[in-house]
Parts: sequence; structure tokens; C-alpha cells
Amino acid sequence: NPDFVHFPRAKKDRTDFDFSFSGLKTAVKQHLSTMDSNDISLHKADLAASIQAAIVEPLVQKSIRWSLNHRVPRILLAGGVAANSHLRSTLSLAGEKHGIEIYYPSLQLCLDNAAMVAAAAIPKLKKNMFSPLDVNASSLKGTKLM
Repeated sequence: NPDFVHFPRAKKDRTDFDFSFSGLKTAVKQHLSTMDSNDISLHKADLAASIQAAIVEPLVQKSIRWSLNHRVPRILLAGGVAANSHLRSTLSLAGEKHGIEIYYPSLQLCLDNAAMVAAAAIPKLKKNMFSPLDVNASSLKGTKLM
């Protein structure tokens, strides 16, 4: 039940296209602190649906509004979030309503950062620019190649 809890929507009243889900995260944390573990367990699906609704609604509304304001007739949904069936269907219905074409990849191509990292690496690969194998997430050893 997506209406089990009405969580806040990201910057709902603003006319810009910014998103922030920090208020939602705080609201979820506060709401969960009022529930006992049995109720949380019993209503896990309802809580998840309520959180999903609070995320999907502003994403769709702001995406459609941006598309209309900028006269862009197509939206491409990409990344890991593109695998979310509720987001796909809600955005598709809104696009249809407003005459905006909605595109998204097949589920097996709904990848998160890995695809973006690979795309960023292609120019370096073509120039034979490689980082040493001991580079880690916080290492600066490979930055000389940038």
C-alpha cells in the first residue's frame, strides 16, 4: 500500500528541477523509530511502497515538467533506477499523457555506475593510459594520467 505512510516529497513546492531525498531519509528514520519491530516486519511491504511512492512521484513530475519546459519530446531513463518497474510504468503513463516518448533499456542493461565508469575509461584505453594495479578507491596514484 503506497498510501500506508505519506512521506514528504523531494522539494515538492519548488519550481526548479533539483532533487534531495535527505528529508525523506530523515522522515523514514523518524517514522521507523515510532514503530516496534513486529509492526515494521508486518508492514515491510507497505513501508517500502510508501517510500517508493515518495521517490517516484517527484522524479516523474520534475522530469516531465523539465521536458515540457525545454520542449524535449523524449526522456531516457537510465542507470540502476531504470530497473524499477513502478518508475518505468509511472513515467511511461505520464509521458503518454503529455506526448513525451519514454525510453529505457532492457532490465539486463539497467546498470549503475559500472557502465559510466567503463564509458569514462574508453578514451584512456584508446590512448593506452593505464593506472597501476594497486590503485584503490582513495588512491591518488592514477590521477597523474588524467
